[in-house]
Amino acid sequence: MSKWERENDGKPALVAEAAKLATYKLFGFPCSSSEVTDPEATVCGMTMLGHVKHAEKQPEQRKYKGRCVVLGDVIKYLVSGDLAKLPSWVDVGEVATLEEVRTVVAWATMNGFPLQTVDLENAYLQCEFPFPHYLRLPASLWRLLPSRLHPPPGCSDPVWKMLRAGYGPPLSGHLFIKKVK
Repeated sequence: MSKWERENDGKPALVAEAAKLATYKLFGFPCSSSEVTDPEATVCGMTMLGHVKHAEKQPEQRKYKGRCVVLGDVIKYLVSGDLAKLPSWVDVGEVATLEEVRTVVAWATMNGFPLQTVDLENAYLQCEFPFPHYLRLPASLWRLLPSRLHPPPGCSDPVWKMLRAGYGPPLSGHLFIKKVK
């Protein structure tokens, strides 16, 4: 780990995560929210989380991680500002609840079954978003994006159309399960 990374609380990890979002085409080019006229279009925020793994170790042994998280707990209609509901025409796959998964794992453990795990890196980014959904990014986050994804000068209230499911929207898990079936 470089001295710059230690002194800047892992900002390189955050920059790398933002660049990864651009690589995976999570969202399109920015536009002004006033340009969006579809009354069914929704919007939510996004934040960047950074943390240090192995904080108890010496600085050169720590690992800085960055994550972009879509704030899916408050999704609103972009035009009206009202809280949004899932459109009735969206076909979603079935998703197990965390309690159901814990029950299966507990049963398997108690009955001597070997457990294996699989981590599908960037799994939700494989799913296209099925209806117009936009992200409202704080300037502190969009400044980390490649310059081609910055809002044009004078753009008021920029929003980015979400092209892929990403982590955070409640619909993402359903879209992924539907895709892999």
